[in-house]
Amino acid sequence: MSYWVRFSLGVELDEDLIAKASPLRNELNDLLEGRNLATPPDRLRTWVGDSLKDSTYAELRRDTGIGFENIDVFYTHFTLHDVFADKIAREAKAGAVYLVYGLDRVIPRYPGLRALTQDRALHGILGVYRK
Repeated sequence: MSYWVRFSLGVELDEDLIAKASPLRNELNDLLEGRNLATPPDRLRTWVGDSLKDSTYAELRRDTGIGFENIDVFYTHFTLHDVFADKIAREAKAGAVYLVYGLDRVIPRYPGLRALTQDRALHGILGVYRK
């Protein structure tokens, strides 16, 4: 997504995963450059924090000027997907998209969000929702 967004902002609870991001990004850039393909613009920012806590988004707003209510696309793995969906339904702007990775064939329903993948997860793993 970094190719077409103003910012790609990530919140990760595990500090070790963030530490691994820079070397992986460099590896990706080397691979793309080796194939004469454009590397992603430098728009990715990550924070160590809890994506369910308001204090995390207060820090994000302080650093970028972007608050939870300004985010267009949310993404999570299956862990706490329902709790994050509730936060999005309550606090995100209308039209915000929620991507849930790690689903099985059944698409969960979240109050306040509409499933765009009605019958089953895309490729059996991705659910797409809109507020």
